[in-house]
Amino acid sequence: MDGIEKIIGRIASDAEQEADQILNDARAQADKISQEYQTRAHQQAQRILEQGNRQAAAAEERMVSAAKLEARKAQLAVKQELVEKAFQRALELLDELPEATYTELLAGLAAQAAATGQEEVLLSPRDRERCGKQVVQRANQILNQEGAPKLPDEMADSKVGAWVEKVVAGAHAILKGNGMLSLSEKTRPIAGGVILKAGNMEANASFEVLLQLKRDEIAAEVAAILFPEEAR
Repeated sequence: MDGIEKIIGRIASDAEQEADQILNDARAQADKISQEYQTRAHQQAQRILEQGNRQAAAAEERMVSAAKLEARKAQLAVKQELVEKAFQRALELLDELPEATYTELLAGLAAQAAATGQEEVLLSPRDRERCGKQVVQRANQILNQEGAPKLPDEMADSKVGAWVEKVVAGAHAILKGNGMLSLSEKTRPIAGGVILKAGNMEANASFEVLLQLKRDEIAAEVAAILFPEEAR
């Protein structure tokens, strides 16, 4: 019996050692696999993190670019609004001129816009009421003086010479048809300035049209005055 027990004991001991070895090997294999997966998981996590950082950076760059674009648009809109207000203020300043200066301005515009000197002069309702007749009268004087022959200075400086010069200017206007502008019964909804009409043809010298024609030319100058820091 002792021999059998010894054999059984040896077998049990060997089995226990083999089981321990198998268990140790299994643990080692498990640790190795676990380490490999940890390494892979760490690498994957790093890749995901780097990709996330790149995506976040790209998203931030897009948002910054979009914000800058919107800021430029807003700034441009403000500038355009201020330039527009400057032109509107110019119209207001023209309207605020002293009446004599304003009448002379309209008369000069009418004389410059006249092609034959026989057109009708159309004004705004307000201008026609307050200075229409004076504007046409003065414009005709300008046209007569520009077109009529000039007397020698020694004659024109005398009272008789001045009277003769007026007669000559009047006669020249009748003969040539210049200086015969007439005030139209009609008016136009304009802020100021004049419109000359001959048949179906019109010459528009209203303040709105004149400023619009000059707008592209002087808008940069107006902007430079409004925003001097950007003009440097």
